[in-house]
Amino acid sequence: MWSLYFVILDFLNEKLKWREQKEYTMDEVKNIKIECLGNPKEKLWHETRNLEEVRIIFEHISRLSYKDKPDYELVKNQLKSIAIRNQEIPPSLLLNPSENQDFCIKQVMIQ
Repeated sequence: MWSLYFVILDFLNEKLKWREQKEYTMDEVKNIKIECLGNPKEKLWHETRNLEEVRIIFEHISRLSYKDKPDYELVKNQLKSIAIRNQEIPPSLLLNPSENQDFCIKQVMIQ
């Protein structure tokens, strides 16, 4: 789930510290991510600090143990909320989930 979270932040144009240099080793990237997750307000959320949805997703993932099933509906709803507020996709597509459910998430993920 953390990988998905980092992809979401990347799509939201967050500056991810471990992407600053291509020379980081895998261990260095791991340590930077652990440091950032330990203090997201200071080390992770710069562009997204005012997005409550980013915090909600973070808190949900933080509470999960390895065996827990993530609440994908919660994550999807938070992404929809971001998209509606930013008018990234037409709200009419989001209001008719029976026809457009997968399309909406794909559109948010593509951008």
